[in-house]
Amino acid sequence: MSSGSSGSGSAGTYNLLVIAAQRLNYYQLFEGATVGGRRVRVEQASWQQLAVCSYADNGGLVVSLAASPRPLPGSPQGQSRSFNPDFVLLRATTVGDARTDYSHLLAALLHSNVPSINNLESFYFSQNKVRAGSRWHARTHAPCEHRLTAA
Repeated sequence: MSSGSSGSGSAGTYNLLVIAAQRLNYYQLFEGATVGGRRVRVEQASWQQLAVCSYADNGGLVVSLAASPRPLPGSPQGQSRSFNPDFVLLRATTVGDARTDYSHLLAALLHSNVPSINNLESFYFSQNKVRAGSRWHARTHAPCEHRLTAA
């Protein structure tokens, strides 16, 4: 599935990318939704299913979504698809376990300047706050390398 030119949906549609776990079905939540008379078309995926390509020359953002191993009923998640989102809604953290970090995908969303229902910059910094805090703690609470001795 591809949408219209310059990252926009067709004349009567807005494409909304929802990055979220499968706990909520955003296809159902936004069913029948319109903005300014234009229909909202939802694509929902987790960070693991997402591949993005951001173009600096106003080419916008191209998102490829892998097929979900457990697609939501009545959704297109059972197949791979690509589209150009008009908006993004983030409902999942970019940091998973010790081996998974999807901050690079969030950086691509920031680079593309795609509008977001969440503030992408704020989301980015809130994700990195934990890492920055733990680094600061490690530096300020490191064991002393030397001991003062009385002469």
